[in-house]
Amino acid sequence: MKNSLLLSIFILISFPILAQIELEDKLIGTWKVLEVRYISEGFDDLDEKETEEVKAALEAFEGSQFHFDIDNSFHFDIEYPDLNNQELKWELNKLKNRIIIESAIDLKNGIYLEIEYLEKGEDLFFRILDTPIIMRLRKQPNN
Repeated sequence: MKNSLLLSIFILISFPILAQIELEDKLIGTWKVLEVRYISEGFDDLDEKETEEVKAALEAFEGSQFHFDIDNSFHFDIEYPDLNNQELKWELNKLKNRIIIESAIDLKNGIYLEIEYLEKGEDLFFRILDTPIIMRLRKQPNN
């Protein structure tokens, strides 16, 4: 009885860790953006400049790629110069279903990009927090 209780506690403690490791392993590689959408809910009050910035970001993300490396480095293939020329790293927050992208050099600047994710079959859906942007991505073969 004592052994089965210890085994049960071990399983309960290790399951979230194993689930996170599995997702991290699955995330590593190149993900291509298949679809980008604008979600207006909660963003009805954008001014003209903000609206133009969102439109530019939507166009840039269309067909872009996200690269999650095993050493936690991260980079984009995107037609948006400010996003390409950064040394970034990624971190998974499984409890909040979020991927945190931040500077690999200047940690004082805090979070660069925070993405809420949802797995659906072969696809991942990314919602960039504090923006009206949601994307559908699929992992590229040989990654």
